[in-house]
Amino acid sequence: MATTASAAELQAELIQLTADAQTTSYLAAAALTLAIVEFIGNFQDEVQLVWKSPLRVSNGIYLWIRYFSLITVAIYTIFTFREIKSDHTCRSFLLAEAVTSSLVGTSADVILVLRVWVLYGKSRRLLYIFVPFLIMEIIVEITVGVLTILPLGQYFHIGPAILGCYSLNVPRYFTYYAVPYSVTSFVMFCMTLYKCGLALFDNRTVKMPLMTLFLRDGLFWFLIIFALSIVELFVWARGRPSLAQLMVTPWTILNATVGARILLNLKKVARVEVYATAPTANLFSEDSWVRTANTLNI
Repeated sequence: MATTASAAELQAELIQLTADAQTTSYLAAAALTLAIVEFIGNFQDEVQLVWKSPLRVSNGIYLWIRYFSLITVAIYTIFTFREIKSDHTCRSFLLAEAVTSSLVGTSADVILVLRVWVLYGKSRRLLYIFVPFLIMEIIVEITVGVLTILPLGQYFHIGPAILGCYSLNVPRYFTYYAVPYSVTSFVMFCMTLYKCGLALFDNRTVKMPLMTLFLRDGLFWFLIIFALSIVELFVWARGRPSLAQLMVTPWTILNATVGARILLNLKKVARVEVYATAPTANLFSEDSWVRTANTLNI
């Protein structure tokens, strides 16, 4: 009877692992499809605002986060639909995934930080805080990712039934991977809400498209990151180890997509509105808008 029970438990475990692997693969494919659809839908704006404009810092950031994320996520997705027969290949792939997804996430946070830095008048004091903050963020993310993957000595290789790389011994401290970018997003959102809200309140009779855009995009970004963080924390803290990769691809592509879209929005509004704003007596005057546009190299 014991042997029969053990065989039944093993079979149930394999069935669950197969289902988790399929769910991860399908979600990765869905995220990649969403990114491609969004890319195609906004390609005309990209051509006008990036490819046909002079070489600028914001263009470089946009091209990096847009195309690097698409390439890496495409590679992630291909691997989740492949039969991997080597533990070494699995470990190498997962290490590369941890590093590249961290780079994408931090690149997206660079956009958040740049926006806030401009809002606060290009304060050198804030720059001295923000740069080490971003460096610490990517160090923590990569360290947690690497320390999570290195101990995983054995992966499942059970023919075509289970594609990709999965282990049942993923450490629970992988949960902390979600903390750094969540903190960054929250801090940047609070600073954006304060500065934009104050400016819009003080200039209630003046149209301020750029400030409105900063506030709207900041809120949208925060809600996306907050929702992703809740799901990730739940999956990594309470979910099955075989679901550890479930949110990696969606998180990577959504960060990159929202970051790229926000840059395009900012470039579009600045091009149309930067010289059309009525002058005011505070930091957000017409001259300040021009300085903002020049700072962002848009």
